[in-house]
Amino acid sequence: MAGAIAGTAILKNLSPSKGLKTITLTINNDCNLKCPHCYLQYGKESFLVGELTINSIFNSDFEHLAIVGKEPFVNKSSIALLEKMVEKCYLKNKSVSVITNGIGLTNLNPSVANYLDYIDVSFDGGKGTYHLYRKGSFDKIIDSIYNIQSKSNVTFNALHTLSTGTINNIDDMMSVRRFADFKIIMFSPYLNTLHDGKNDVSIVQLEEILKRLSQSTDFVETKESLLLMDIYHTEQEGVSTETLKELMSFYQLDSKIKLIEKDPLNYGIIRVTYDDYVLTPYESIHPKNYTKSPYLASGVNLNQVFETMQNAFS
Repeated sequence: MAGAIAGTAILKNLSPSKGLKTITLTINNDCNLKCPHCYLQYGKESFLVGELTINSIFNSDFEHLAIVGKEPFVNKSSIALLEKMVEKCYLKNKSVSVITNGIGLTNLNPSVANYLDYIDVSFDGGKGTYHLYRKGSFDKIIDSIYNIQSKSNVTFNALHTLSTGTINNIDDMMSVRRFADFKIIMFSPYLNTLHDGKNDVSIVQLEEILKRLSQSTDFVETKESLLLMDIYHTEQEGVSTETLKELMSFYQLDSKIKLIEKDPLNYGIIRVTYDDYVLTPYESIHPKNYTKSPYLASGVNLNQVFETMQNAFS
């Protein structure tokens, strides 16, 4: 679930850190899709992140800002605020990325796209299965990516979640590379989370995931593809990282899997929500419990909160 926490940003800082590195920001509580595996089903009212929350973020010592939704490109107001924050990151020499379902990418200003380090697009399907699973237009997303790539230097990554709804479609998910240029094609296992909605898919056992991936020639032979797993997955299944590593070797996937062996908090990652809550990575995957957080971003020093979170975790 580390991919949901920060997208591919988690791959950039895999050295333990005592300081704040990455802030993932849920900029709003609106989306234009209803994906079967969505963990960001949050029963609070919908509005955009406020100025006081944004000020707190930019008063901290973060190095990278990963902007997620629910969906950042859902409407004009959200896009305008996103572009303002991207430009501010650029002026302050901070790196910035966006995690999106891609439906609204056509509205991104190419000049602002140049300030982005990369864009993570959640697919969970290719041309053959995307419309069945996500009920959106695969061709529209690909056309938008082409348009942005032709007018800017920003790179794109493709994200896929492996659940009972997608595990049979690995080759089709890999096929996205035939329609656009992706620097990384990252898979991650679906994780059960606590939220205010209902999911129509279930987890797939880790060994079954490894077996299926090993059977995909496209996945195995494509250097851009990888499977991201973390301690939340091993804990959910009740297996040790040593056992998982043995399975990785058995299926000859050692070089294709990025295993995050420590809690992402150790790598300097926190979440800030559109309604001002500050969360650890683990707390961020359970929207049902967001309001239990003792920290509101607008009233705290995020550097100090991060230090307190790390001390409490230790």
